[in-house]
Amino acid sequence: MKIILALAIASLSMSARVGILAGPVMNPGNGHVYYLLSQNTWSNSEAEAVRLGGHLATIRNAAEDRWVFSTFAAWGGALWIGLTDR
Repeated sequence: MKIILALAIASLSMSARVGILAGPVMNPGNGHVYYLLSQNTWSNSEAEAVRLGGHLATIRNAAEDRWVFSTFAAWGGALWIGLTDR
């Protein structure tokens, strides 16, 4: 089963539409597929990730953290992941 995860560049913008900046990109370490989404709120980014068939990423270990950083850091900005305080 392919797991689809998304990362979104964090923003204070309230735009209702999220766009894909990069992806799909497969992490060879875990087989998960990632998309980088444009700037938006956490809620809008999660909704777009669900529309893509997944959720915002959950970073499960140091190797995944390093892979995400090395793959998407060039885009700049902080990234939303699935962590929430709801």
